[in-house]
Amino acid sequence: MKFKTNKGLLITICMVASMMLSLNAQETINGAKLQSFTAQKHRVDFNAQTESSKNDIVNDYVKTIKLSDKILEGTLKNDPDFEIANRLLAINIWAQKVIKDTKISDRKLRNLYKKHAPMIEARYELRNILLKSETEANKIEKTLKKITNKNKRLEKFKQLVESSSEDFITRKNDGQFEWIDENKLTPTMRDALKGKKSNEIIKVYVENIGWQVLLLEDFQASKKATLEESKAVLTNLAKQEILSTKIKEILK
Repeated sequence: MKFKTNKGLLITICMVASMMLSLNAQETINGAKLQSFTAQKHRVDFNAQTESSKNDIVNDYVKTIKLSDKILEGTLKNDPDFEIANRLLAINIWAQKVIKDTKISDRKLRNLYKKHAPMIEARYELRNILLKSETEANKIEKTLKKITNKNKRLEKFKQLVESSSEDFITRKNDGQFEWIDENKLTPTMRDALKGKKSNEIIKVYVENIGWQVLLLEDFQASKKATLEESKAVLTNLAKQEILSTKIKEILK
């Protein structure tokens, strides 16, 4: 049996007798809907599948349409929870499509760049030893500060991570965090790191976490971003502004 899509695509379907519960034989399967169903439910491209997989997906699609039609005509008909959820989903999908389909010109990006003068956040490269008590933290801090050579201090820090750190996540990586933006640090950690230089040892208590001894490996100060570095953020900002304008126009 063959179904012709609205795009002229012929889809060969091998259906067993039980598929009589499917769509009426005279109806066509909408190609765009089938592709959307495949992407949303199976997370794959329909056209890239084997014929066997396509048959399975089409069968699943037909059953899904049949089942959903029955449910929508039955228990969910006039259901307030479904209606509100459906309205919220409609707005979300519409907004995503507006953002996806909106193209931002280079001129618009340049104007936004001049207007907002975006900055790159200061960030830190840190290693961490998490300890149960301030007494332990004091002892390790004192030990590390006695070592002035950068490489030797780093090696000793790694050894103490393995032997003493309670942080099982960073312990697997010699206590190392990935680069952390300043705005993602707790206020206590920001204050403790303020003015510190590479290779310094810092002891700090972080609420709900514990005592930490930190090794500041590197620091990048906040700086003005270039236009190229800002493009992704500025593009998203421009699209959000356009979306907001469209919403206001619709609600007039």
